[in-house]
Amino acid sequence: MAVNLISEEIKLTIFRKTLLIGYVIFLCFNISCSSSPEVRIGANETEKKISLENVEVIPLYGERFSFSDSLNNPNRILVKEIEAETVAFISDMSNTPPLHAANVKDDVYLTSISRGGEGPGEFRGAGSIYLSNSPDSIVVNDASNLRVTYLGISGIGNGTAPEHEKARTIDFQFSGLPLDVLHLQDGNYAAIGPQRIAENKRFALHDSSGNEIQKFGTMPELEREIPPAVYQLAWRAYGTAHPDGSKIVAGYYNIDLLEIYDYTGELLGGIRGPDYSELIFVSGGERPRLSHEETIMAYIDLTATENHIYALYSGAKINQPDRKSGGEHLFKLDWEGNLISVYKFDHHVYSISVDEREEILYAIVIDGDEPGVYRFRLTN
Repeated sequence: MAVNLISEEIKLTIFRKTLLIGYVIFLCFNISCSSSPEVRIGANETEKKISLENVEVIPLYGERFSFSDSLNNPNRILVKEIEAETVAFISDMSNTPPLHAANVKDDVYLTSISRGGEGPGEFRGAGSIYLSNSPDSIVVNDASNLRVTYLGISGIGNGTAPEHEKARTIDFQFSGLPLDVLHLQDGNYAAIGPQRIAENKRFALHDSSGNEIQKFGTMPELEREIPPAVYQLAWRAYGTAHPDGSKIVAGYYNIDLLEIYDYTGELLGGIRGPDYSELIFVSGGERPRLSHEETIMAYIDLTATENHIYALYSGAKINQPDRKSGGEHLFKLDWEGNLISVYKFDHHVYSISVDEREEILYAIVIDGDEPGVYRFRLTN
């Protein structure tokens, strides 16, 4: 459960500058300790609570792919069956190139994909990668360009790079930083990420053209002492969707809380983990800030299959001296929010993609001496 501010943090700087630094400055989100009066903000009391007491923790041991040496600073991963091959698509924090493709069955690097920019099929900061409704394309979130891009991937198994000039893009009217943009069963999208708004809403629904329909997901009532922008960033989350787009799940970065919504934005339920605690803001100086003595890193990444949710978890305190850039624990839940299994990696993992048929989890590791893409077998 964990982020590292020593040598490996340098790898994150390029990408995070593109996506977060201007936004964080705007929000004045300076994490600090203080003995000043505290304001405690928590979720509502209706969530399901899970306990890890007497739960078997299953160890997972990683095997590094040699094609990792062809990557720069890997970010997010999606593994997909294409033309009888199993292909990993990997976004790159360096944006040079924005994306890679590799054959994970044969451990072979296939091709780089696209280039930096704002033109069709170009990226300023390629992030999460998703399955699309078509077997011949993938969807890539580009938060810096406030859009998603549909890339055709026919021939990728033979090393043929997509023609990015032919890519289809959808621009989003999102006032903030969409960390995840999820396609829903009615053709709409859910944008997950902090917003520059003075409302206590967490996410936004958009139509198929990227126009906002409504905001959804209610945060605890705003306190007068806490600027809305600071509050929004403190409640930021990552998300994933059911393969048919009927449900989405959000995992919060600074609080041990998962929430499941239907495709209309109605909350179906929440799951509080054992490390759940209220967000604590301390005052002193110009404005309130999250207390780094009390605040944790919680959910780092999420992925989902037809039957299960996989949540990558850290749990490390923000001020922990040896904190890493990923999480050590993986929670497997059903879509009702019931805990099925708990796993512990032998590495700190930053991003995940699951092949349930083969019972393999693919992951990106960015900490340690051998960063790259790893394979973890979910069965002994």
